[in-house]
Amino acid sequence: MKQEGQDVTLGFLNHYVEALEKAVAESSYDPPMYAGEFRSPARAPLLQDTYSTRMWIKLWNQRVEDMLLRKAEPVSAYLWYHLGHSYPTSFLETAWKWLLRNHPHDSICGCSADQTHDEMKVRFSWAESIAESILVGAVKTIEEASSPSDKSCILAFTSGTSLETPVRVVFSQPGDRTVKGLQAPDGTVYKVQQIKSKEDVFLDTTVGMTIAKMGIGMIPSRKLMKFYINDFYHYDGDEPGLLELRLIVDSRPVGDFDIEDFRKQAREVINSKRYKKIHLIAMHSSQSVYAAVIPLRPWAFTKLSPVDETRKSASSDTFEASKNHVSNRFYSITFNKDGTFNAVHKETGLRYERLHAFEDFGDRGDVYTFGRVEPEKVKAKNVKRFIMSNGPIMVEIRQTMTLEVFETLDDSREKRIGKVEIPIESTFRFYRDTPRIEIITKLTNTAKDHRLRICFDLPFSSEFTQTATHLGCVTRKADAERVPDAAELERTMSTYAEMPSGIQPQKRFIRVEDEESGDAITVFNKGMPEVELVDGKRIAITLVRSVGWLSRSDYPDRPIHAGPPEETQGAQEIGTDYEYRYGFLLHSSNDPLYMSAEHGEAGSQEVIAIALDQAEPNASLLEPIIELSNPNVKISSLRVRNGSVMVTMFNLKNNDESTEMKVIGRVTNVREVRIDGTTRRDHSVDESKVTLGFSPREIKMCILRQAGLSYSIG
Repeated sequence: MKQEGQDVTLGFLNHYVEALEKAVAESSYDPPMYAGEFRSPARAPLLQDTYSTRMWIKLWNQRVEDMLLRKAEPVSAYLWYHLGHSYPTSFLETAWKWLLRNHPHDSICGCSADQTHDEMKVRFSWAESIAESILVGAVKTIEEASSPSDKSCILAFTSGTSLETPVRVVFSQPGDRTVKGLQAPDGTVYKVQQIKSKEDVFLDTTVGMTIAKMGIGMIPSRKLMKFYINDFYHYDGDEPGLLELRLIVDSRPVGDFDIEDFRKQAREVINSKRYKKIHLIAMHSSQSVYAAVIPLRPWAFTKLSPVDETRKSASSDTFEASKNHVSNRFYSITFNKDGTFNAVHKETGLRYERLHAFEDFGDRGDVYTFGRVEPEKVKAKNVKRFIMSNGPIMVEIRQTMTLEVFETLDDSREKRIGKVEIPIESTFRFYRDTPRIEIITKLTNTAKDHRLRICFDLPFSSEFTQTATHLGCVTRKADAERVPDAAELERTMSTYAEMPSGIQPQKRFIRVEDEESGDAITVFNKGMPEVELVDGKRIAITLVRSVGWLSRSDYPDRPIHAGPPEETQGAQEIGTDYEYRYGFLLHSSNDPLYMSAEHGEAGSQEVIAIALDQAEPNASLLEPIIELSNPNVKISSLRVRNGSVMVTMFNLKNNDESTEMKVIGRVTNVREVRIDGTTRRDHSVDESKVTLGFSPREIKMCILRQAGLSYSIG
């Protein structure tokens, strides 16, 4: 209520800020300075354990975001700029709208009713389908724009990395063609490695179980007729008692194949009496799939030429691999019986014990807040490993196991009871010439009321982390915030309705350094936003958090409701299949921050690789639209807006940076704009170059303008 001597004026927020700044300037008041993220539950709950609630949402969201931001938009921009192809504005806007309709905080956080999240699946599917169709159409456009040639090539597109960080390129070639390497534009030839074959059926028959049993016993080795068995899989047929069996064969062995294990599984299936006949299909290669590790220009197309021979390397670097041990010039890895592994960082000699360990605690909380229940228990059983691929550039080792964990909580919600098994399949990818280790883990959740994490134990302790956010990287204290004494609580009017924890949000990576040894580790991921540095020496990334309630108020971590006290059994994620992509690298603490960011991108993104058979791509596609000289300045998007190319960039670091921007020849002006399209500053282009300055963690949106054209931002 207005009092005498007061003036009340209706205005906007900027009017209030202006008045406040004027009042402070006219007074003798010296306001305190605060800096940081202000992530404290002192006065309001953070509810940050929603980072891991219904993890399928987070994984799917990141997958669609990457498809739109890293592939569909920039590739479409290149086709628009260089080939005059229509930019799919309406399709992209529709895809983004469906994705953004899954972003209200109760939706993306996974903290709503089960029906709400069931409806999200449709919107994710629609957005993903549109992005996929755009990319399929883009490939067709590129193929139609190519010209006939007596040679074949691979046209690769990537984003997020630089020429300092090699990325994995996967491509196909006809099975009868010999490919030993890929030649880059500078003439360097990179070795390739065959990783699998695409199938062509040559045997299709149905047999009874007696004949099948005889046939299994008659196979003397992995060789079937004139072909080698490289893989197999089986599943229930369309009719009762029918087993579908697929054999993948080739004219030469690819990877390791355990014929005894194959016979054992076949006998178990036959002796189970579940089936009366087997439908057998044997397929050999019509296309060979290869992988190479090559540094590519970011946000640009690169032409790579297959060659049928490579020079022998003069390098003395060793690359040794077995199913239990891998060694290159960066590290030496040894697997343990429980499925974890030890690593020696060869640069410093520091030894890391029990990397990639699983941790499982009970959870009596709700979709908003984790409520820890001990004991922690994970028992690894039936651990098996085999080599999937082993060649000149990488080795892939697959490890299967089951984790025995508690089944659920008892009625008191203070004790864990029962036991179930969670099947785990992890594929580890080790490279010869890069320190990056990539991991794909698949599992099916079978337990309730628990939090399952994958952990990387460190041989050192650190008080701080460097954690990637959407447009930058933040240095944080690892320990949970300390709750002050009663006097301080009263003075600061703090209530701590939710207890502090060490949980942190992350976008792509977390980096931890040791000042004493000079060692550092970067753990990266795709779509796994919850991380913690436990006790300063264990990096833990959440895989699954299963809870059955929207909100509860009967546990000390947050003894007040955060929402309606309703059951949400869908949040238990029982029977949900998950696939996680993550990895890590051991390195020096002196390595620049951008190295962690680039390996995070390289390890979690897939390169677009288009095989042009006896064709040459349109030469203009090979001209980059934009190139940056400073790796600390990153591009986050490249798209077309109202007849112009718009690029968004950010400064990764917390200090001033500048970069030379090289733009495509027809661009005469670079205009910095605000998000509403209004102009901040114009830069004249001199010999296709512009120098831009960035404040700490500054974001810039720039329009690349051509002479004689008018521009607007809608």
